[in-house]
Amino acid sequence: VGLDSPEHDRFRKVLIPEFTVRRVRELRPAIERTVDERIDAMLAGGDTADLVNDFALPVPSLVISSLLGVPSADRDFF
Repeated sequence: VGLDSPEHDRFRKVLIPEFTVRRVRELRPAIERTVDERIDAMLAGGDTADLVNDFALPVPSLVISSLLGVPSADRDFF
């Protein structure tokens, strides 16, 4: 994410096969579960929620770490 060429190009070449339509389709249930969990957590938090900090920032990172096979226990570090 925060890399420039040529480092970015090397990472992209290794990771791009994980971002196929087929692979993302396979992960759809896990993606939906992640989204549902974040929404449920926001709803449980009371009358107000911070959409950016509670949803928009963590969801992509959680989904990508899942896509890459990062164990659930390690996803907070991702």
